[in-house]
Amino acid sequence: MKTADIKGILRENTGGKSAAIVRKNDKIPAVIYGESGTQHVEVDYLPISKLIHSPDLYLININTGEKTTRVIIQDAQFHPVTDKILHVDFLEAAVGKKAVLDIPVVVTGKSIGVLNGGMLVVKMRRLKVRGIPAEMPEQIEVDISKLEIGKSIKVGDIKGFEFLDPDNAVIARVKTARTMEEIIGEVEEEVVEGEEGEEKAEGEEGAEGESSEAEASASTAAENA
Repeated sequence: MKTADIKGILRENTGGKSAAIVRKNDKIPAVIYGESGTQHVEVDYLPISKLIHSPDLYLININTGEKTTRVIIQDAQFHPVTDKILHVDFLEAAVGKKAVLDIPVVVTGKSIGVLNGGMLVVKMRRLKVRGIPAEMPEQIEVDISKLEIGKSIKVGDIKGFEFLDPDNAVIARVKTARTMEEIIGEVEEEVVEGEEGEEKAEGEEGAEGESSEAEASASTAAENA
């Protein structure tokens, strides 16, 4: 797994007002959760933003001057409009202790099904794994070279990890690509349905016209009587 080093500053004051001041200084308020308790820190915005938006998984060394704590990103909160990072929760990656990680999935190989005209559909881009962070890979490779049309690779097919996702969850599958005849058939059905709708509408308009004329004639006859 990749590692990154960032600087942090311990925060003595917490709360909404303090966090707002931190953000104005282009930093992010954060909390480190560990076995010995919690640490409130502030970290520079840009380095953390790059790590959060990276497709890779990182072990992060946060140096607060007093000590360096190895952590993983557990959660991040974003502004609902600007999507700017508002707060980050770090989880201490204690030596020998397991943690839950979202590890990226990388599909490798050329599927037999795709070579035969099928279409590859990747359903899961990350897998939830429980393990010791330092021993986890940067990504989980899923070989699709033997994947045929109509077949799929599920979480239970991948060995060597303690997954928290259901075994029957589909990671990737190859489906039959639509033929030109099927596409033309769908278009023709839509055209026929449209024509039937127009004919029905015209019939209803004609019936309404005849009904109106009949009502008018009846009214005139009543007046003459």
